[in-house]
Amino acid sequence: MAVKASARNISSNFQNQSGHNSHIDWNDYNFPPLLKIIHFTLGDFYEPERGVIKKLFISWIILLAVCTWNILSTIVLVATIDPGIHVLFTILNWVLFVSFGTYVFYLGYYGIAKRENKKIFYYKIG
Repeated sequence: MAVKASARNISSNFQNQSGHNSHIDWNDYNFPPLLKIIHFTLGDFYEPERGVIKKLFISWIILLAVCTWNILSTIVLVATIDPGIHVLFTILNWVLFVSFGTYVFYLGYYGIAKRENKKIFYYKIG
């Protein structure tokens, strides 16, 4: 009897989670600002999800700032002492790291929004 009751509770929890954040328009592509590849709106969430997603976004901003600072500092070094090929390597690193960072950010964001443990696990790995 208790097993059937707990099975019903688990089943109803999954049914409630399927509608979790169903108000989000995933076809409204608005992020990153210039490319608009994925949907990201912090206002779609309530606490405590909003706090976690805000931290994900801040980590993406930090990644973007560090990669951009790397380009600027490399340009200064090339102007003074380093060979010019380092600018090419730095730009390629920016493209790779920011692209991968955006994908990892999306995995975490989407995983939290849809409560998909697999995507959250991939975010933790990335």
